[in-house]
Amino acid sequence: MVGQRGNRGGGRGGGAWGDDSQDMGAMGGSMLGGYGTQSDTSMYAQGGKKRSYNDSQDGYSMPNYYDSTSTDPYFRGMDPPASRFVKTESTQQPDQYASYYENWDSGYYNQGNDSQSSYSDYGSSPQQSGGGYNQSSDFSQDVDFPSNNTSGFNKGYNKNQQSWNKRGGGGGGGGGRGGRGQQQQQQQPWGRGGQGMRGGGRGNNRGNQGGGMMGKRGQQKPGFPPQKAFPGPMRGNKRGRGGRGGNAMVPPIHSLAKVSVPDVTKMSIAEKIRRFCLYLQAETNKVNSIQTIENALTGSKLGLKTEYEVEELMRVAGRWMYTGYLKLDSIFLTRSVGANKKEVKHDVYTKGLDIVKTKTVAEIFALKDPGVEAIRSELTNSLEVKKEGLGKTESLQVAKQAMEEMTNTYSTKHDGFDKLMTYLRESTNLPESQISCIEQGISASHCGLTHTFDGQMVRLPTGKLFFRGSLTIAEVVVAVGTGYKKKDAKVQTYERALEALRTKTMAQILKSVPEAEAVTGVVQEKVPTVPEKDRSSQTLLEKMTEITQLIKEAQFRENNINYLDVTAIHLGFTPTCIYRKLESEGNKTMIACELYLDSILMATGEAERRKDAQVETYNSAWDVLCTTAPDYILKEHKRLKPGDQDDPSVMDVWVKGSGKPNANTNMPGLKRNKMDPNEAWKTVDVIVLMEHEDWSFDRQRQAFCILNYSSTFNGMLLQWQTEHDGNMFKSTINLQHKMIGEASALGKNTSRNLAAACALFKLYETQHVIRISRRDDTKLWVEYPEIKTKAEALRVASGAPMEEVVATPTPADGEEKPSIPANKWVVQVAEQMITQHIAKQTLDELTFGPGMPFSESKEVRQIARNLDLKHDIRQQEGQSYLIIHKRMTPQEMIKILQANNSQSGKYSLVDKDTLPTYQNILPEIEKHEAMRNTGNTEGASKKKIKKEDISMTDLS
Repeated sequence: MVGQRGNRGGGRGGGAWGDDSQDMGAMGGSMLGGYGTQSDTSMYAQGGKKRSYNDSQDGYSMPNYYDSTSTDPYFRGMDPPASRFVKTESTQQPDQYASYYENWDSGYYNQGNDSQSSYSDYGSSPQQSGGGYNQSSDFSQDVDFPSNNTSGFNKGYNKNQQSWNKRGGGGGGGGGRGGRGQQQQQQQPWGRGGQGMRGGGRGNNRGNQGGGMMGKRGQQKPGFPPQKAFPGPMRGNKRGRGGRGGNAMVPPIHSLAKVSVPDVTKMSIAEKIRRFCLYLQAETNKVNSIQTIENALTGSKLGLKTEYEVEELMRVAGRWMYTGYLKLDSIFLTRSVGANKKEVKHDVYTKGLDIVKTKTVAEIFALKDPGVEAIRSELTNSLEVKKEGLGKTESLQVAKQAMEEMTNTYSTKHDGFDKLMTYLRESTNLPESQISCIEQGISASHCGLTHTFDGQMVRLPTGKLFFRGSLTIAEVVVAVGTGYKKKDAKVQTYERALEALRTKTMAQILKSVPEAEAVTGVVQEKVPTVPEKDRSSQTLLEKMTEITQLIKEAQFRENNINYLDVTAIHLGFTPTCIYRKLESEGNKTMIACELYLDSILMATGEAERRKDAQVETYNSAWDVLCTTAPDYILKEHKRLKPGDQDDPSVMDVWVKGSGKPNANTNMPGLKRNKMDPNEAWKTVDVIVLMEHEDWSFDRQRQAFCILNYSSTFNGMLLQWQTEHDGNMFKSTINLQHKMIGEASALGKNTSRNLAAACALFKLYETQHVIRISRRDDTKLWVEYPEIKTKAEALRVASGAPMEEVVATPTPADGEEKPSIPANKWVVQVAEQMITQHIAKQTLDELTFGPGMPFSESKEVRQIARNLDLKHDIRQQEGQSYLIIHKRMTPQEMIKILQANNSQSGKYSLVDKDTLPTYQNILPEIEKHEAMRNTGNTEGASKKKIKKEDISMTDLS
């Protein structure tokens, strides 16, 4: 048959799609656009006809998709979702993409043997031979599918269905005009059959090459895939007539086709970093900078890795400073310094993220690491210049500033303030607290500015005390504030700072606030100004006259402690408070407070709590100074004698204007328990060590707790002292004024605990040790119903009548609830139980379970006090229960334990063979002593610190 010109036609002398190595001249034009030896005169040789659209063949119904039994020669099996006509509710409208769907090409170069659309001049791949895809596929693509279908979903092209049409090829051998490509005849998921992509053309060698090449010198049409898929240009050459192929489009890539991924192995580091920077700029920030960078490294698939390392720098203000750096595939990004490792890591990643997002690749490659030694040297120089009057916080701040100046990765002051001010002005989710607003703004805006708050106590000439605060950001004083409380001063300072950052210009902010504004807003009290005099030359009567005059003119407050103390100190007095524990009356324990001015008793107050007793005392002293003549106070009031402070009833002595005494002793505990450490028999040789079972798991760590508890329980005085010793801290432990241990370490607490362990492990070798175990009191107590049963039996045995139950009236508002009278029979039973308990030579405790009324519990506790027994009220699930036990010294407890096979109650003797000795702690002591000149705790892991630098940087 001769291909006809029309919708599909063969040209004169039409031939097959040719191969470069195959002579297609022998193939005549009798085939209707033939593919190799195949032809079709029925279904493929006739003009296409659009079937009417109906719901049963809408392209989404699987039976219609696979149905190929129709006798209609124009049957397509299904209409694609996007066809030439789009279904509407009323009419069918032309599709604007109609030309797009008509221009699909048929098949790829690598087709199967049994495929109806395969090209005869290409061999099949092993996966495709003998049945195409799974069975006999109708078309093949460049991607081979697995031989078994495990997905449970059978694609249409994996069944025996035709999808791609046969198209006419251009003529070759005879040089005839190429025919149009045939239209597609069977169903396809994405497009309707259209004109062939490749038109006919005269071969380059006039018959030696078939129409498949379509002319070597033809122009490739823009937008088509590489020639691997479609060999040969798309149009005829300059000499031959162009083919009649349509303006075809590339069919969509299948969902399982291989994705084109750039080959990162051939990329340079610079190209990888450039792509990574672009990826990060388009990526949204995660929870923090660490997650943002690490997730981007994984998602970008560039094979980049971060290198982060942190190491110890040097000790500043008694703390180790750390420095860490961040590298991206050996390319240095940034370095930071901080007081803890977590802060350093977050800071490094935050700065690294900012660098990657804002700098070019050339700028990133130009970054240089200053190195640890250079930072340490710069830090030492900075601290040496500013060491005078430098505190702990200021030292850490200087360290951070020195680091920032060296790495030069933080924003400039101007840029930093711009970021901070923009954030505070535009952010809509700021917290209510002004302090939190500033803190969040400095952190979230990534301004890179350091900030400090300084609060100072200032006294007015009248003796009034107030606080002045200032907020400094990047060495610029942004705002100052004042208040009678330190917290009020801080709040006011941050309020003014927030207002300034939101309203002032950049130039105004950078000028700093003058110090004169610091006193603005301070409320001056109407108190006569105290004339400046030489207080050392004043007599006691003159000072007392002045203070009485000032107190009379001042305004009385609910709490006068602060005003009285400041006024007295300003006039040259030394206020002293002595707290005493009074004898208990009933259930309440009272505390007395005595106020002395230069050893002259001013007033005394009593209360259940120490604070309330002090307030009562100062209010009474206010009345005394307002109503009593100064000379009468000096003549008639009691004077403080030296021995009064050593009274066993004294709980604490507080000299105002100086630190608390006995800060490094257990004296407060001894006074609280009314123990006298000056008894002659109390020596180091008789101490009994007491330890809870929880402490025995790590005696070295808990050494100080064991030693402190044991000395207090034995009524002995324990003292400890820590002082500088070169680059170390040296601590000594004294028991009953005898040194029992000493040690040195880099930290104060470390040296104290090590000295305590040294002393304790020595005592373990010679002294008895008692372990205190935990017990379940619910299994030991006597139930209250059981006591009532015994009480009722006792009443019946005595023949006494039953006591009438008196109904307690309901108290009115403001009145105390009347207590229920104690049952005397219950009290008698409890007294008998206590008497029997005393007779036993054990360390067991007598426990009365919950449920006992308060009146009866009060009577039972009074009985225990009369018998010199100790009692304690404990809680169990919200219910109170009473415990009574003997009052014994540790030495008496040892005798009872030895008589009861080393176990009695919750106490037990510890076998000395299981206790550590001084030899066990000696290596630890020598290890810390070896750090005296090096600061090296692990031998080589930490950097050396010069001895001359320690005294300057190791500030406390």
